[in-house]
Amino acid sequence: MKQKRFLSLLASALTLALCAALCAAALVQYAQGAARRAASGSALTPVFTRAEAVRWARILAPLALAWLLTAFAAAAFGIQPRKEQPGRAARPLPAPRQTGGWLRRTLYAIALILVALGIYNGGLHDVLVKAINICSECIALG
Repeated sequence: MKQKRFLSLLASALTLALCAALCAAALVQYAQGAARRAASGSALTPVFTRAEAVRWARILAPLALAWLLTAFAAAAFGIQPRKEQPGRAARPLPAPRQTGGWLRRTLYAIALILVALGIYNGGLHDVLVKAINICSECIALG
């Protein structure tokens, strides 16, 4: 029982660590790319490059591998949410707690910041152009 609890806590901790590391890597890549774009003086200089993405993938690969192995181990040990057993009366659900509101607001704020950075980077225009091209090809306007 203690091993399952430890494995469950480890999987949760690794999930949070991987999420934080990926967000930090994206923000660092953006800051470096924006500085590179400002130094070149051209709006055509890409903010995100394939070489930088590969470099960060190599840095984060051990953490991702540890997370993946822990997820497989948790699945092998059968760690899953508790299910009701047939024939037993269902217990009433506890009243929902109002904890975690700060986490939800923080994640919304991070999401809005990343969306704003994507729009500032020109991602909105790229998506619009791709959508126009796809629609034009599907209905044969182009």
